[in-house]
Amino acid sequence: MRSGQSIPVLKTETLFGGARIRRRVVVVFAFVVAAVIAGSFIRTIRNVYRGGVNDWRVYYDAGVAFRERTPLYNMDRGPFLTFKNAPIVALGAVPISLLKPVPARIVWYLADLSLLGFLLWTIPRLVGDSDREVPPWVGWIAMVLIWQYALYQLRMGQTTALWVALCAGGFLALKRARPATAGAAFAAAACVKLVPLVFLPYLILRRGGWRGILGFLLTLAILLLAPAGWVGWNGNLNLLTEWYRHLAATETPYQLYRVENASMLAQFIRGLTPTRYQINLMNLSVETASRLYLISGVVTGGMLFGYLWRSLRRTHYVGHEGVHLSLLLIYLTIFNPLAWRYNFIALIVPYAVVLWSAWEDRARRRRVIILTVAAVLLHLIPMDGWMNFQSMGARLWGTVLLAVAVLIAGGKKRESAEAENGTDGLCSDPCNVRGMFGCARWSCDIDVRG
Repeated sequence: MRSGQSIPVLKTETLFGGARIRRRVVVVFAFVVAAVIAGSFIRTIRNVYRGGVNDWRVYYDAGVAFRERTPLYNMDRGPFLTFKNAPIVALGAVPISLLKPVPARIVWYLADLSLLGFLLWTIPRLVGDSDREVPPWVGWIAMVLIWQYALYQLRMGQTTALWVALCAGGFLALKRARPATAGAAFAAAACVKLVPLVFLPYLILRRGGWRGILGFLLTLAILLLAPAGWVGWNGNLNLLTEWYRHLAATETPYQLYRVENASMLAQFIRGLTPTRYQINLMNLSVETASRLYLISGVVTGGMLFGYLWRSLRRTHYVGHEGVHLSLLLIYLTIFNPLAWRYNFIALIVPYAVVLWSAWEDRARRRRVIILTVAAVLLHLIPMDGWMNFQSMGARLWGTVLLAVAVLIAGGKKRESAEAENGTDGLCSDPCNVRGMFGCARWSCDIDVRG
């Protein structure tokens, strides 16, 4: 922004009219949210009381098994309902396993609600720039757009909300120039689910990245070794070995291609190999389709990190963490071999980014809104409705459209930063190469002389 030009102030009070109307909207919205949560809570607790088993029970039983030193990784309920996390997660579930199932499930449900609340608290601080305040309604509308996945998360009790909250907290730490804390958060998230390992290369690209890497490695070592205090060093080594073998054993073909799995791998297998969904375009083997998936993942990942490196090199950090986190969350969601419905609560951050971009940037508003509406509609298609579109990848392609909308929002932020500095962004800072290998102070001299 040029000197002397005032910064436009966003007046969010114009969104819902006068103060009285806004209060009524808030009251009605709070009542609807409370009613939906109450209904979900009653249904969830009733299911536990009747002896129902879902994902939450896996963690509860893992805490019992760890406490009683019985086999932690087993196939007693098949490959669907089995513990696949690091041993430290089972150790963390020990306290709740001391309770009876019903009170334990109540505590777990409230913990999930707290994690979703933490995401709502984080989003305004993560999405906005330093000179603008993002109003809370951005996070709430984003939550409404992923509400079907949030409710599914609350009902099933998976650990997705935990690792997404840890990743969001890690990026907030990066925004506040605390890379070691961010690395620790990413390490904890990787112990819950392996997919947050994708944040490790991102730490390398950032300024002061070595502190983030150090925090990641130190925290990871502590978390992986901590169960040794309960089971001993040999017992902990056996658990880590069993964890690796168990992960490989549970990747069954049906797990990979059934319609509930909305990953890129599942779409490759459903579309390129003979399956019961009868949408195969080719009759390749599962192994060949898996290789194509790996190639596409590597190529897409290379393009993504190339974009992130260029973005970090050409602009200031402030205000870009939300865009970068959104793209990384989308990538690890669709390229996760098992992308179940609750995994898509990670889209709350991308939705918040595009909502805020559409609100503050008129030039890109139409494109962002069109892409976002299309993404929402594709996610709303029922699992067994509309010509079985979900087996054709409706949720996957909706997420891809959302990624395009985030890229448009990221382009707006990049151009704004360049305009504010009056340059093309390359020399906006004397120390402009923001990787872990130091700063290329000479590059600005070359540009000036040249």
